[in-house]
Parts: sequence; C-alpha cells; structure tokens
Amino acid sequence: MTGIQLDVSDRTENQAGDSLADGDRLTRDSGVGELAVRRFGVALSGRLNAKSATGAAVAFARLIAPPSFSLGDISAEDAYSLHVNCISHGLLRIAPGRANEQKHHIPLSGIAIYDLADLQMMEMDTRFDMIRFHFPRHSLQDAAREMGHKQSVRITRPPIGTIDPIISGIASTVAACFQYPDRAPQLFLDQLGIAVQTHLLHNYNETAIASPRKRGGLLPWQEKRAKELIAAELSKVSMAKVAEECGLSSSYFVRAFRETMGMPPHHWLSELRIAMAKDMLDRTSEPLNAVALACGFSDQSHLGREFVRRIGMPPGQWRRRHQRAR
Repeated sequence: MTGIQLDVSDRTENQAGDSLADGDRLTRDSGVGELAVRRFGVALSGRLNAKSATGAAVAFARLIAPPSFSLGDISAEDAYSLHVNCISHGLLRIAPGRANEQKHHIPLSGIAIYDLADLQMMEMDTRFDMIRFHFPRHSLQDAAREMGHKQSVRITRPPIGTIDPIISGIASTVAACFQYPDRAPQLFLDQLGIAVQTHLLHNYNETAIASPRKRGGLLPWQEKRAKELIAAELSKVSMAKVAEECGLSSSYFVRAFRETMGMPPHHWLSELRIAMAKDMLDRTSEPLNAVALACGFSDQSHLGREFVRRIGMPPGQWRRRHQRAR
C-alpha cells in the first residue's frame, strides 16, 4: 500500500527522554533539529520556531506531500506532536496489515496528538497537508511549573480527527504566518507558542492544570525596560529575551504586558513601527524602502501593507498629504 508511512518501534519514555545525552537532543529533535529534515524531506515546506527563556519551546511546521510519499528517519524522541489536517478529508491507517489495524477518517481541521516516544506504523492514503506543532516534553514541563503544576506532564490523546476550535484557529494563524512571513515577527510567534502550549496543558494533560491566576501588570521599571528592548530590536525582538530582562517567565510577561499596556506585545510593536514610520515620512525625504528597513519592516511592500491596513492609505500618499499641509 502506498501512502505516508511512520514506523518506530516501541520505546519507553525513559529510553527516548532523559536517557538521551545532551548532544543527542538536537539530533533527535524533529521540531528544530536535523531530524525534521531526515524525517519529512521534501514534505517539510516550512518551519517556524517560538522561543522561550529555557531555550526549548514550540516548533511549527507546514507539511505537504502527495499520497505516495514516505517518511525517512523516525527515531523516537522525548516530545509530543500535534497535527491539524488542512484538507477536506484524510484517511489514516494505524498498524496497517495487522490484526489490530485501525482506520481513521480525519475531517478538515481534525487533530491528532502523538507521543513521539511511542508511535506505531501509520499510513495516510490521501494527500498529506498539515500544520504540525512540536512540543519537547521538558518545555511542556517548564510551562506547567509556571502555571503552578508540580506533577509530571502526561498529555492524553483525544480520538484522532477530533475538532478543537481553539487549536483550529491557532493552526489557521500559523498557516497565514507561513504564507506571509514578513507579517509574523518573532514576538508574535513566541505568543502563538505560549497560546498553543497553554491550551494543550489546560485541556489535554492527564491531570487538569488550572489557568494561572491574574497577578497584575508590569512594575514601572519592567515596563520601561520592555519598551526599550522592543524598540531597540524592531525586527528581531524575542519574547524570551524581553521576559528574562524583566525577571519574568514568557507566559507571565505576556499577561502582565497586556494588563499594563492594554494590548499584547506584538500589537504594541506594530503600533510602534507605524508611529516611527509616520515620524520619518513627515520629517525626512528618505525613500520608502529606507523608511521600511529603519522601522523594522522586512521591505517596502511590508510597510505599504501595514500602513494601508492601519492608516487607510499608502505611506507615499500619507507623506504627500502631510507635506502639503505644512
């Protein structure tokens, strides 16, 4: 039978997890490591990474392949993966050809969660088109501790094909980030990683993890430092770095920033970029491409799109109007 095939022998959590030497972790990491390339090959059409203060967070991948595609290296690893189906219908076979063979019809936006330390043979008869989230186990454990959960994280797997509207929405946003990467700053990707990780822990962990209690906003010095760091690195700012400088975890920093500023960090960054661009357009005669790069946009077209979306007109037209008004 043709189709997408995954084949790993049964491994215990310890075999795939804590027993791995540090040097093996990146090798046996299908999120950000080289294992992703060996496993998915040409199906790996794009990768994006969310960052955390611990150095391991959520990796996003767009996987697209024809029905006859077969996967490569599928070594066990200490992680979970979450797949969201992006086509109208998928047919998944688990343990094909065996007495315990299972068939799963996966609808559009249907999800599947896998413990990558213990997978079975799988085949997907239909075209493969999915958004994939990769969660290192120790990253989930760190996030759970931030939420006040001290027990080991064990993700329970819902029936394959389950529809989760929250995950579906996040997956749609991730798909848009792959399509329009210049509109997805690192700060925004970091927040997406926090969102999907928190949702997974809150809804699918073996022992329920309550949402963290609201504890107020940023202290004045934290607000000042956060704004300085974001303004200093308009195009490359990392949520983990800003949070660490403020002495906070990434997830708590996002909540505190929103409480203080009335908007999440990536919205504030977008507003700052537009404000800086308007100031340069008004004060200088710099060409639009120079304005774009100086204000943290990837290029002139990125500036133009954001300007039209927020101001209602292209930057060149806005500049001419303001110059005539002076």
